[in-house]
Amino acid sequence: MEHLVYPAMLRPMNGGSYHATFPDLPGCAAEGEDIESAITNAGQALYEHLQALAENGEAIPVPRDLSNTLGAARLPDVIWVAIGTADPHGAERVNVYLPKSLLNEIEHFGSRSGVDNRSTFFRLAARHYMASEGAVRASAGLTEGQGRNLTTSDHWFRYWLPYCYHKLEHSRNKHVWLPLNRNYKPLGITSRDHVDYHNYINQAVAFASDPATWRGIWVDRQSAENGKLYLYTDGPRYRVDYFARLARVMAHPQRLVTKPSR
Repeated sequence: MEHLVYPAMLRPMNGGSYHATFPDLPGCAAEGEDIESAITNAGQALYEHLQALAENGEAIPVPRDLSNTLGAARLPDVIWVAIGTADPHGAERVNVYLPKSLLNEIEHFGSRSGVDNRSTFFRLAARHYMASEGAVRASAGLTEGQGRNLTTSDHWFRYWLPYCYHKLEHSRNKHVWLPLNRNYKPLGITSRDHVDYHNYINQAVAFASDPATWRGIWVDRQSAENGKLYLYTDGPRYRVDYFARLARVMAHPQRLVTKPSR
């Protein structure tokens, strides 16, 4: 299959913007200032999500039947659209000429690091190089292209900076939130194994006020009802000014939580 098409749900948000989600792909979402930009950003989010699944060796979910979904699913204030992208398992053979000395270095590196497949090495190296451009210029503000690069599966941004804050119940503090990376793990955790968030209480912060009331920071403050506040989505829009909004989070009075919560 060279092309995959998934149904997406568009929901209107405050201010006229739209939020897009894919029922077949939990965690894949995007937003746009209008329907057209929401669909465009959702297409990019779909591509990046499937690429990440493929690179991590995970199965690509089979899209549900579009005719049944688009024809039968009637939900208030929901617009169904079909969004397609290239199959991430598709590949093309190319010829690359490199100095033999460099190939030898790659072979030695692969034997030490476990990346013993040349195709895998070149793919990871290419993604790392392209992603690093956005990281170098992050403090000066990002273009949309640089914003897209930041959450590739092998980029430090994906694992070491907050994707969202998760609310923790705490006996002594009211507003305790744990920052999580794009894989919904505590910062720095790259494993996909289950973790108990309370074991990482030393990474949590106690805010002086309820962060769900702060304006101009979160992607969707209503998500606080589910115990999470998001700093960006899989679309590029909210990554362009990510560092400015993260700085506003850090400007609010807060302190680390060092005592067990239970």
